[in-house]
Amino acid sequence: MDLSTRMPSFKASLFRRHFAVYLLLILVPVLAAAALVQMLVLQLITDDAEKRNELLLARASEKTEASFETLQTAMIATLSSLSTDLLDPSGSMTASGSSGAAPASGPAGASAGASVSDAKKQQRAEALLALREQLQRLEGHPLAEKAFVVSARSELIVDSDLYTDRSYYFRFVDPMDDSLRYGLLTSLRGRMMMDLILPGTGQLAAAASYPFNSAAPDLYLVVRLRQPELLRLLDIPERWSAGTALVDREGERIAGSYRTDGVGPEQLRGLAASASGDVRGGFATELAGDYVLQAAAMRFHEGYRIVSLVDLPQLMKPARQLRLGILLFAALFLLVGSVVSYWLSRRIYRPLAEAPERHPSDPPPPLDGYPALRQSLFEGLLSGKWRDAAQLRGEAEALGIRLELPACGYAFCIRLHDEPDSPSRTEPRPDPASLSERIAALLPTQVLSGRPAADTIAVVAGDDPLLLVTGGELAEMIRLALRRELPSGRATIGIGGRFDAPDGIAACWRAAEAAVEERLVGSEPIAVCAAPARSQAAAEPPALLSAQELAVVFNRRRTGDRRAMLESSLDGAAKLAAAGASCARLREWCGDTLRAWQRLLPSAETGDPAAAERLLAGLERCWSEAEFRQWLRQAHRQLVGQDAPDPVSRPTRLGEIMTYIHAHYDKELSIDEFAARLDMSPGYFSRVFKDEIGEKYVDYIAKYRLEKAKELLLGTDLRIDDIAEKVGYWGRNSFHRVFRKHEGITPSQYRDAARSSAGS
Repeated sequence: MDLSTRMPSFKASLFRRHFAVYLLLILVPVLAAAALVQMLVLQLITDDAEKRNELLLARASEKTEASFETLQTAMIATLSSLSTDLLDPSGSMTASGSSGAAPASGPAGASAGASVSDAKKQQRAEALLALREQLQRLEGHPLAEKAFVVSARSELIVDSDLYTDRSYYFRFVDPMDDSLRYGLLTSLRGRMMMDLILPGTGQLAAAASYPFNSAAPDLYLVVRLRQPELLRLLDIPERWSAGTALVDREGERIAGSYRTDGVGPEQLRGLAASASGDVRGGFATELAGDYVLQAAAMRFHEGYRIVSLVDLPQLMKPARQLRLGILLFAALFLLVGSVVSYWLSRRIYRPLAEAPERHPSDPPPPLDGYPALRQSLFEGLLSGKWRDAAQLRGEAEALGIRLELPACGYAFCIRLHDEPDSPSRTEPRPDPASLSERIAALLPTQVLSGRPAADTIAVVAGDDPLLLVTGGELAEMIRLALRRELPSGRATIGIGGRFDAPDGIAACWRAAEAAVEERLVGSEPIAVCAAPARSQAAAEPPALLSAQELAVVFNRRRTGDRRAMLESSLDGAAKLAAAGASCARLREWCGDTLRAWQRLLPSAETGDPAAAERLLAGLERCWSEAEFRQWLRQAHRQLVGQDAPDPVSRPTRLGEIMTYIHAHYDKELSIDEFAARLDMSPGYFSRVFKDEIGEKYVDYIAKYRLEKAKELLLGTDLRIDDIAEKVGYWGRNSFHRVFRKHEGITPSQYRDAARSSAGS
């Protein structure tokens, strides 16, 4: 993977880690607390509204109850003052008499005068006058609009102004249509104790019979009620009240109104039946969609209930506003967490991303090295010279040096490796001092760095709890920095683990030095290594030649098959590399092989001892399987004087590699692996590939992948990201950059242009 695709993924990983920590430690508790507050507030609002509505309903019931009770008392008083023969049908009254009017004279009056005395007439006239006065006082009640008495045995009706028959009264005095009049008269049946009649007609009235305990009363007192006054008594002046009404046991609405049509007798019937007779004692409650119904019984008549309708959406409006506020609050925290996480990840990523790339031919930047005293103190810290951190600080203060040790963190050992001798090498040897300071400047945490050896850089990085960077990620940042500073160089980064106190820095540094020796054969040019566990170290292949291998070398030497000596050694090196041997183990094995050849060959054939020393020095610069194989060939050529011919021709092996590339173009194709197959260094393999194929290895791979990508772009509807992955690119940006470089346009533009031309 190239650096341009690796660094954005590294930045995204940092952002995800910081955001996850923020989510778990801050956002989730905040959301949980907000949800709990919302639940509590919602419960408080609901309980308070229910209690308040019950209180207001009780007050409305009391006011309505008191008004109806005073009306009932006035009606009873009016009926109690009547005489039983006041509206006797045998009485002679005109159909259109007025206040104080006497019956008409004539034959009928003469016959009536024969049966009724003048005293009786005078008594009836006074009783009618007293009744009209009583009716006038009754109409002064706030609920009473009109009061009149209806005879059950005749057609006579008496109100506060006159007495007359029904037809004349309901036609001229108090006009009513036939249906309403029929409903009124049919409602006056049996014993009535201020029953409400004509509900829902706009002519609601209260009726009472006389005599009170008679099943066949002689007359009825009817009082038409004032609708505005009754609605005022029933009204609950709250924003969440959808209306209040007076209903009977069947759920039929007698008076009042709702602001919704979704409540009918079926919802009110059971509610009215279950309402308690004690208004203060309890209320019947029922849920009807978005409304809550509460009912209470009326004492003036056991068949009536007062019902209040609560609008839940309006009641819960503060709760919805609170929920919206909580959501906005959570969104704000989410935004703040995203910004903070991005800033923290950017703080780590930006120094690496913005560090200027250096061309291999450029000289190293002139940076000042560490002062000698500071370097000496740092080397003493790594070697464990000081008894503890306090002693080291005291020594630094005595020398006038300010040395701040991280309380906890990680230790890293960076070993710079020389490349094998090559005439094509153009990059200057790196300067460890300048690299040490540049790496220290790029890391986001507190860093101490130094150069305990010519090819070694020591880095002690503090652990910042805010950044949440692990030792592996710090090592990866060091690797990315080295790849910028040494584009074609090789190095090993050893992770020594984490120390929890400054006194543990020396032990971590020793572990980091040991980890460098565990670099595996075939690793990347700049590799990160960690010291394995003891169980893993015991499982590594042996580093010295076994007795069987020595016997093979001796037999090949005795038979004179010197080419077979090299082939057996090459096979042994390949087996060790395949078994996961480290470079140090394979280097020891190769050195032991060299010594075995020197012991078995005659002294005249071993050559100059200085040449053997140069071979051992070259062995220290071998880090890949191909380099070890090349070193074995060189050692064999110097000691024996001949090289073993390749049993398989180079074109044949190169053809096999081309076949593999065509079959696995979507995988990572390492030039080091192919060079090892042909026993070449990566640089030499690249030159041979260009000579045989006609173009560079990297360009050939890119062009072949682009041809496959074009086929997928034209023949499928896959997304660009999926196509990039299928042809071996690990990121959309890398795929776009390579495609534009070779084709001049982006993959999307190429697909659109091809489809447009096909459509036209």
